[in-house]
Amino acid sequence: MTLHPLHGGDGYTYLTREVATADVRRSRGQEITDYYHADGNPPGTWAGRALPELGISGTVAEAQMRALFGEGLHPNADAMIEQLIDEGLSAKEAEQRVRLGRRPMRYEPVDTYQERVKQRYEAHQRMTGRAPTAGERTRLSRAMGAKMFAEQHGRRPRDAAELTKYIAQVAKPSPQAVTGFDLVFTPPKSVETLWALGDEATRRVVEQAHSSAWRTVLADAENTVIKTRAGRAGVAQLDATSGVIAATFDHYDSRTGDPNLHTHVAIANRVKTADGKWRTIDSRALHAAAVS
Repeated sequence: MTLHPLHGGDGYTYLTREVATADVRRSRGQEITDYYHADGNPPGTWAGRALPELGISGTVAEAQMRALFGEGLHPNADAMIEQLIDEGLSAKEAEQRVRLGRRPMRYEPVDTYQERVKQRYEAHQRMTGRAPTAGERTRLSRAMGAKMFAEQHGRRPRDAAELTKYIAQVAKPSPQAVTGFDLVFTPPKSVETLWALGDEATRRVVEQAHSSAWRTVLADAENTVIKTRAGRAGVAQLDATSGVIAATFDHYDSRTGDPNLHTHVAIANRVKTADGKWRTIDSRALHAAAVS
């Protein structure tokens, strides 16, 4: 099993454009429902102990993933909000009713350094008819850093060290809120080979064993690993009483087309505690338990 965070903004897009389409990026305008009708790739399904409380089951829809992983809302938020508005609530009140805890943090880009450097490289190529060399890229990127430093501080950098420190700061990617965790379960290569080369009955047995294995891991995680934190700086660790909300996708090949039985279990970063509040998962405990 591998563990990867899913980030707000592009988290659900990753699920719908890559994971939910057998790890193949969809072209612009292609619908996620095209994946559901593709040969050999079953649709995503819901899993986790929190499902009965939320009243969801069955096939995962793109709108549900957008609501849950993109906005931190109940998976059926669109229909629920529409009904609440019909009952007399304002749009803001209706959205608050279907929100699972706090709204995911939204971070503005720290700066536009990377984009401006890219534009400088492109301008160089238009003027010279060739891509900049490694030395030219260094010179152009440092020149852009010096220009941005002067714009922000009203003076030039005192020395090369100050410029280098500044560039290191503005070149960092913008922070993003974690809206979920993608657990990818893959059997050992020997089992994959047996599955790939076996007859239909053999493949069915391997798939059932694989499904049983990852479901056992998920259930154990809900019992012993999935926690949340409360208080200033998350000083108190609390048990999650709800279990998890997970969207699962079975895939049969790798991005290169090789036989590769594996399952993506995308766990939403939302669990309920004994006080009835939805909170984020204690990611430190989850990462610490990944290997075991």
